[in-house]
Amino acid sequence: VITQVQEVVVIRVVNRRLAYRNSSTAMMMMTIISRILVVSALLAAPSNAFMGGKPNKPRSTRLKAVPYKIGAKTEGVLMNNRFVVDSLRKVVPDDMEMGDVDLLRFALAYPDDRVGAEKALKNAIKWRKSTGKSIVDSAKDAVAKATANGGWDNEVVRDAAPHADVINKFITPKAVITTSTEDGDLVYVIRASQIDDKELMNKASVEQVCDFFMYAKEVHNIVANKRSEKGRLCSVLFANDISGVRKAPDKRFSQALTSSSDQYESLYPSLAGPTMILNLPLILQAFVGLLKPLFPKSVQERLVFKRAPVLASLKELTPLGTDPLIKTKFTREVVSLLP
Repeated sequence: VITQVQEVVVIRVVNRRLAYRNSSTAMMMMTIISRILVVSALLAAPSNAFMGGKPNKPRSTRLKAVPYKIGAKTEGVLMNNRFVVDSLRKVVPDDMEMGDVDLLRFALAYPDDRVGAEKALKNAIKWRKSTGKSIVDSAKDAVAKATANGGWDNEVVRDAAPHADVINKFITPKAVITTSTEDGDLVYVIRASQIDDKELMNKASVEQVCDFFMYAKEVHNIVANKRSEKGRLCSVLFANDISGVRKAPDKRFSQALTSSSDQYESLYPSLAGPTMILNLPLILQAFVGLLKPLFPKSVQERLVFKRAPVLASLKELTPLGTDPLIKTKFTREVVSLLP
């Protein structure tokens, strides 16, 4: 319901600006831009960020987390938040493995609310022991196998994904791929135009696709936290490439993204970095300044609308995982676009 309201506002703004065009063109562009922006915003923040009303008043506590900037040294951030992390450690059951970095992310997400951090952690633990157990276990085993020889075997990870036999036919490295910056941050790249989302959703349910994306997030979480133990606190940067988009996303596919996004912030707090909306068509780029203020400030701060020539030049995303030179050019391009 929230996203539908947001979409109506976007449509009205675009409708006024496209009034000089024929109605069919205007309607098509309105639908595309509204869905793109709403879905992209959901990747940057959960849907409850769109709710109105007054924010909750921060609770005062002696165990107060200290925020950090992207690229901060893990050792320093942990040192500043040691009391909070040690307090959260008491919540973790003996049969569950959660490192200091896992707990640190919950502390950072609730800098003024220890009780809120503990509640969020308990909810995440509940999910990991019940609904999400198979996802968590599969991701853990897949990462262990993928890194067994000191490198990364992506096929092992792909094959272990939930419902891989159906979904992998549609979500391939041509359209979705994860790579890394030279500093170690993960870059999750999606080119929606190369996903036949309608046919995908005819073969798989919303729940199955949601599980697939949650598995990807768990893999990102494992890798980012492991890297964070050795130096800087790593984040996941989202790069949504709009190149080639000619139609609005399938509503069922958008629903799956919304569902996984809603869980993302609560289960993996402080993991996501900025969400970049890259290579919008020129006609849509002209509306960014008008449309961005329509979203909540918390979403605006994590949305970046830019042109990415290196990414746009690729016919598919596969070279980002096979060609070191192209990968380096792209990741440096991404870093240069960060706010």
